Amino acid sequence: MGEVRFATSGKAALEIAQKSAPDVILLDIEMPGMDGYEVCRAIKESSRLRDIPVIFVTSHDQREHELQALSLGGVDFLHKPLNVPVARARIQTHLALQMRTRQLARVKKDLADVLQHLPAFVAHWNNNLCCQFCNDIAGHWFSVAAATMRGMHVRKVLGEANYAAIEDHLKDVMRGNCPSFDLSFVRREGGLLFGQVSLVFRPDEEGQPGFLMLITDVTERKRAELALRDEKERIRITLNSIGDAVIATDANGNITFLNPIAEDMTGWQAKEALGEPVEKIMPLRESSQGHAMFNPIRLVLSEQRSVGMAMNCALMRRDGQMLELEDSASPILDHAGKLTGAIIVFHDVSEARAMAVKMTHLAHHDALTNLPNRMLLQDRTQQALQRAAHIGDR
Repeated sequence: MGEVRFATSGKAALEIAQKSAPDVILLDIEMPGMDGYEVCRAIKESSRLRDIPVIFVTSHDQREHELQALSLGGVDFLHKPLNVPVARARIQTHLALQMRTRQLARVKKDLADVLQHLPAFVAHWNNNLCCQFCNDIAGHWFSVAAATMRGMHVRKVLGEANYAAIEDHLKDVMRGNCPSFDLSFVRREGGLLFGQVSLVFRPDEEGQPGFLMLITDVTERKRAELALRDEKERIRITLNSIGDAVIATDANGNITFLNPIAEDMTGWQAKEALGEPVEKIMPLRESSQGHAMFNPIRLVLSEQRSVGMAMNCALMRRDGQMLELEDSASPILDHAGKLTGAIIVFHDVSEARAMAVKMTHLAHHDALTNLPNRMLLQDRTQQALQRAAHIGDR
């Protein structure tokens, strides 16, 4: 059953116990010098020994001896002469209980360590909304240390503003529900703490309502989300403000964004175009022949590279009007380099191309009569001479 250490006096027994801290002590009542009762009192007064179970052994059969032994902290009572099988069974039981007690103590300590170092606020509140337990030893969350918080009302711990924001949720959990929500807490020194809050209904041993409060600090995540939202809004305003049309698609070529210029050029509103294939919203045609052309977005998505549009490309608006275009398209990649979509930027060059044609015509024709001028004659003559020289060489 284990190693046995034996002493014939109370003083010697205490010395052995202090050195070895046994799992179980069998203690005779009648001993020279210190009797068993005195030794038991000394054991229970020692912080190191007080939790060791003491089994009294005696030949006394009076009930008052048993009562006195148990009142001093003894856990069992064995009569002489010992019934060895019974004694062994009782000792074995207390050894097992002691082992279980130590295991529970170890688990309790581990749990306390985890709670203390958990990056979250954990507290238990009773039916009067007063704190029964808190893991915030240093008072990092609400500037109230755990020892001070015990017995305090939740209103005093959180502050009036925070309590007002959470009051309806407290009523909900006291009805037996378990609400979860996000909340921005105002710190005592100013500033905001963004927390993810979970309230868990947990009645006490007497059935009185109570609850656990778990708050996880999500301040950094919230700030990142707000910064991302601000950046997204900044990009949206920028895209809506530029003079070129912008269309974005997902990896399947379906529309995810149109800026106002693109809405005006295509004739489609963004809310109508979202989710539609790019060919439906941005149908491209060859300028002179009018046959359909391949949309650059598809080439971008298949080859994952930036491409430009052909020079003779035109956009057929929703109303059937044709617009000459110049554009470029590029892939959109995420942080891991995975393709998530594409974006195309284009503008109307119909007037610029018409102006170029007109300027070319004016350069070779008289402005008054619209007849070919000397420059055109020289150009055509030079071309004819070059063609004749080429034929002669052959």
